[in-house]
Amino acid sequence: MKKKILIVITVIILIIGALAAINLTKTPVSSKFTISSYTSEPQKFIAHRGFSSVFPENTIPAIKAAVDEGFYGVEFDIHTTKDGIWILNHDSDIDKMTDGSGEIADMTFQELQEFNIDNGKGIENYNGLKLPRFEEALGIIKESDIVPFIEIKGYDPVAFRNLLDIIEEYGLIEKAVIISFDMEALLGIRELDKEISLMYLTNKLTKEDVDICKNNGNIGVDINFGNILKMKDAFDYAKESGLETGAWTVDFPIVSDLLNLFGIKYITTNRITQ
Repeated sequence: MKKKILIVITVIILIIGALAAINLTKTPVSSKFTISSYTSEPQKFIAHRGFSSVFPENTIPAIKAAVDEGFYGVEFDIHTTKDGIWILNHDSDIDKMTDGSGEIADMTFQELQEFNIDNGKGIENYNGLKLPRFEEALGIIKESDIVPFIEIKGYDPVAFRNLLDIIEEYGLIEKAVIISFDMEALLGIRELDKEISLMYLTNKLTKEDVDICKNNGNIGVDINFGNILKMKDAFDYAKESGLETGAWTVDFPIVSDLLNLFGIKYITTNRITQ
């Protein structure tokens, strides 16, 4: 019977995932429409790349909107420029989001400021929008209750030390969560700071991954929701090990309700508001 229930859940998740993949809708929807919002421990929703269903992703307007909408957390991606400045952008290049092109690592911050963001939801409402510095985002977050989920890419101990210093400067070291698909990067951060919260992003969690996470300061696990049944044994092991659990990118309340059955606490979303 239990196996049949899991099969039904799998089919539902796959159908919803397919609908999400073709962008059926990006209109914001309240988490009040989820069953889990009425449980003793409601799920915590994290705005993906800021409130990206309404504002251009990884921009100051998207960060501000996530704060104003009352999200538990705001997720954004960061890279370093040629002169060591951390800026917000998902890709390693600026081709998708701006009227320029090239790798972020090959340009200085001032050179990047010559280009304007020209892509993303609601971009028609903005002229001269620039790739923001990491400090700009933290300045907004510092004045709110929202939790920053900071996605780093690549491994650079020198840049990581600078990153932690900036987070400390803004008084967010005890609140911030650093996330990455790169386990080596997370372990590098852990070497520099034994206490800061970390989460491992993955499409395929293994028990070996869980062992690394629990043996290095309880690194949480944040999974691709569509693959949850493929990694159920490892995911159950993570929960049994006391690790924090999350899933991305969940845009339909029914999916977050299904994930609640698996005990997933954090939901990264483009459109489900807190």
